[in-house]
Amino acid sequence: MKTKADSAGGFVRFYLLLAAGMVCAWLAFPPFGLPWGGFVSLSCFVAAALREPRPRFAWLALWAVGTLFWLFEVHFLRYPHPINYLLVFLLALYLGAYIPIWSGLLRFFVKKVSPARRVWAILFFAPCLWAACDVARAWIVGLPVSGACHAFYRVPIMIQTADILGEWGTSAIFMLISTCAALLVVPHWSPAPKAAATRMIALGVGVVALGFVLSYGFFRLHQTNENPPRGRIVLLQGNVPAALEVTPELRRATDETYDRVLRLAVEACEKEGKNADLVVFPESIYREMVLFAQEKPWQPEGLVNHDGTPMSYETFARRLPEAVEYSHLNFLQWSSRANASVLSGGTVLFYTQDDVKIYNSAILAPLGANEIQRDEGTYGKMHLVMFGEYIPFMDFLTRLCPTLEELAPIGNTTPGERPKVFSIQTSDGDRLSICPNICFESVMGRLIRKQVATLREAGQNPDCLINLTNNGWFGRSHAQELHLACGVLRAVENRLPLLVSANNGISAAITSNGVIEQEVPPREEGFLLTTVQKDDRRTFFTRFGGVAQLLPFLALVACWGVLSVRGKSNVPQVE
Repeated sequence: MKTKADSAGGFVRFYLLLAAGMVCAWLAFPPFGLPWGGFVSLSCFVAAALREPRPRFAWLALWAVGTLFWLFEVHFLRYPHPINYLLVFLLALYLGAYIPIWSGLLRFFVKKVSPARRVWAILFFAPCLWAACDVARAWIVGLPVSGACHAFYRVPIMIQTADILGEWGTSAIFMLISTCAALLVVPHWSPAPKAAATRMIALGVGVVALGFVLSYGFFRLHQTNENPPRGRIVLLQGNVPAALEVTPELRRATDETYDRVLRLAVEACEKEGKNADLVVFPESIYREMVLFAQEKPWQPEGLVNHDGTPMSYETFARRLPEAVEYSHLNFLQWSSRANASVLSGGTVLFYTQDDVKIYNSAILAPLGANEIQRDEGTYGKMHLVMFGEYIPFMDFLTRLCPTLEELAPIGNTTPGERPKVFSIQTSDGDRLSICPNICFESVMGRLIRKQVATLREAGQNPDCLINLTNNGWFGRSHAQELHLACGVLRAVENRLPLLVSANNGISAAITSNGVIEQEVPPREEGFLLTTVQKDDRRTFFTRFGGVAQLLPFLALVACWGVLSVRGKSNVPQVE
């Protein structure tokens, strides 16, 4: 018979498990970077989820732990604007809810299984539910950072399985291994006579799962790539703070910084006696706007002449092509100064017959060109950042109350329509196909997978991915490392090299195996001179990852159906 002291001791151990899990989770990710703590953290959460007795409001403790973890992980989002302090707190509350949801569903499903099969139910449901929560988190909010696999972004052998089922599949395998470790230590759900059998099963499954991760990783890392390195690409990195308002002082500081870094890069190429084929600037570093216009474009309201009189449509239609030409020539001068083609982040204004669209874009200036091609030379960011590049329902709200447009800290940016491949002529006579993405798009595994799959279906096979980002928004935080960790997984998932040009860092050259070959530390100025080694491997994730993300949900539905048919089983008294 259990006493109150026994129950009190069980409650203390429950809270100690949660505290240890939270601390080890913090240690596993940047800035601490102790990845193996991730296994300890997951094991603690599994043990806490299965532990009996449990406090009456255990779900609240789990939610609090999850919220504290995410407050630390995403605190960098508070920097761009004071209102983000509240948004960060609300976001942490939402993300933290996945821990009690996962724990509650795990207990619910496991208790519906007979005691003889319960160990197998735990080994199935714990990783499956974890994967389902990871996918849901990516779908609903679009912030799939700090997944279990991201802790190992600098341990390539551990993340090669991402080319099968993506980052969520690799995280599910890590959860399976951690579940086995938890059952080896604290099988509290099992009657004492079966504890030995439980440990044997857990040990066997854990060894097989870890052996698969290591052996598959070793196999992938040691595959021979006979494609020679191609192209000479320069990735520039400055350390310029980002701000919602681009003041003349910020514009001048940006120009001076990147003029200095570009000059150093050009001098380094000249010393080697060979010019770069492509120079890459980060997102939003080009402060002017590049204009495009359709025939008979729409005229914005409020335009005036130099003398203050209202501008007629005839005057507007005559001056707009001149402004378009000037904006192109102004951008193209970058390629002359770099003596190479230039890819830079900037703002594109497209005057259509109905309105003016604003795109956060990657813009290509081919060496020797006299204009920029909108279709072949610009990529509009497809996945916009909520409250950073758009405010939900803003168009609807401004129609109800026009003054809100003046109060809003940002205007709505137009999302890009489709992925692009830019073709770069190399000095050795070859052509290099690059697929650009912007800012936190490299965080979105499903987006990059869809882009690569769409391009390949159209016969446009990218040789590499290039991410242009401005991490100057996030100060001296660990956001730069979290962003880089996601980029490493994108390279492995699609078996494509990934190059990163990041203001404020971390600029990097990543191989298709997820190995970081070169990098510029965060908050420093510098550049990388790198090449691209094409990878001919095609991955299961790139081809079927969209459907594969449904697997954990389908598996849970199927098991729910089976268990519902069999009916509830008796739950044994838990020690």
